[in-house]
Amino acid sequence: MDNSGAAGAVLHVYDRLRLEDGPRRYTLEAGRHLEASWPVAGNDGRYDLWLLGPNGFHRHVAGRLHADTEPLSVEAICDPAGPTLRLKLHNPGTLPRGFQVEANAYGYAGHHEPALEPGVGATLAWDLAASGGWYDFSVRADDAPGFIRRMAGRLETGAPSTSDPAMGQELILHWTLPA
Repeated sequence: MDNSGAAGAVLHVYDRLRLEDGPRRYTLEAGRHLEASWPVAGNDGRYDLWLLGPNGFHRHVAGRLHADTEPLSVEAICDPAGPTLRLKLHNPGTLPRGFQVEANAYGYAGHHEPALEPGVGATLAWDLAASGGWYDFSVRADDAPGFIRRMAGRLETGAPSTSDPAMGQELILHWTLPA
């Protein structure tokens, strides 16, 4: 995880397969990089982590290491000038991989890519002006049912902002257990 901003951030990471352990807490300084690891031996290679930060920042990472040895690479890039969110996806594997991007809120269009070729990447972009910079997208691999990468939050532009426009709307929970 990289903090490209001008301020530090406090992050809480929950292992949803071991909630009794409580969250891990990190302070990520401006301009710094953070790496961490989690044990998966007792879960048959399954992992399911929630990362929560300031201003609605949320990442959900789930899957199964043994079932998906070459997972899709997913990176969210925020461009405050737009405000634009770009999702960069890359297939590091040796076989074509299909994926779906689901817009969980704010009325943005999703995307389905039936076959991202090995070694190939794709970049998808959304203009977030209509939602005041708020976003919530999930990426799922077609051939790995437990694989999910969810990115949600607000793209900071430095301008005055509004509360989350999806707050108070009907909540739809997607509970996914890695296969």
